[in-house]
Amino acid sequence: DEGRMHRLFGLLLDNVLHHAGAQATATLSFSEGSFLLADDDPGLNDKAKGRAFVPFRPLPMPDSGRQGLGLSVARAICRHLGGDMTIADGPAGGAVVTFQLPIRPEDAPDGQVM
Repeated sequence: DEGRMHRLFGLLLDNVLHHAGAQATATLSFSEGSFLLADDDPGLNDKAKGRAFVPFRPLPMPDSGRQGLGLSVARAICRHLGGDMTIADGPAGGAVVTFQLPIRPEDAPDGQVM
């Protein structure tokens, strides 16, 4: 549904701005059935990648006041819509969030597409 799609993309872009900064470059692409959101921040260590989707486990950002919910909510939205989300290191640094959403009616849990 359109509201969840707006929320999903908003959460992901907010996450890039918060962690990579206003000067960061982010690229959204679609390839082989998956969306890829890549940024040029310093990237994530293995511990941070392992807890990126755990609610209330924000990455260390002093004085941010954030709750650590953005990526966990984004992943929950993807799963609710019949897809999933992962995070990995980018080939030149930074992080790459990969997520799938049903594009064809036969792929969607309720037969509806985004």
